[in-house]
Amino acid sequence: MSLTRSHRAADLLSGNPGGVDEPPRAILPYIPTRHFDGIHPRPRGLTLQAGFIPPCLPMGAPSPPAGPLWLHEIKNDGLRVIARKDGRRVQLYSREGDDLTKRFPLIAETMARLPSCTIDGEAVACDDSGNQSFDLLRRRQRDDQVFLYAFDLIELDGKDRRRDPLDHVQVLCRSVKPRLVREVGCIHD
Repeated sequence: MSLTRSHRAADLLSGNPGGVDEPPRAILPYIPTRHFDGIHPRPRGLTLQAGFIPPCLPMGAPSPPAGPLWLHEIKNDGLRVIARKDGRRVQLYSREGDDLTKRFPLIAETMARLPSCTIDGEAVACDDSGNQSFDLLRRRQRDDQVFLYAFDLIELDGKDRRRDPLDHVQVLCRSVKPRLVREVGCIHD
């Protein structure tokens, strides 16, 4: 198991991370220090940019954090994908912003059936035994069978969800998922 994501920073820094009454001091060793030299940053709303949205990447830590403030998820053996549907247009991006839309047709076809949204996930290929195989992805074998493990909903119907509490976003993800499983069985969480 690997640490891939924690509660969103907005939850933790607000002093009420997901409704847990534990002080945010517990996470301070894991947050990079920034120096503003007398500048007091103003809170600002997020604006969803067009096209590629860079993923939130995991960071190193001296040890895995513990306690109710943290969520640990299994690290899938695949490629990070930002899947975006805007109106009728579907785009799949690598973590660097490269276009993967034509490479993974099953994911693109599945995204076309969704409302306008942006999903952060991992593109995964499985071998004949059903085990994840990064080697199949690396050699570009079975790209037509690669599916997406969705782990974050960045945007839904034009609404930026990056500052929503994690538990709220998970409920939204689950509300979209049954449609996909019924129609094509492609996106997993």
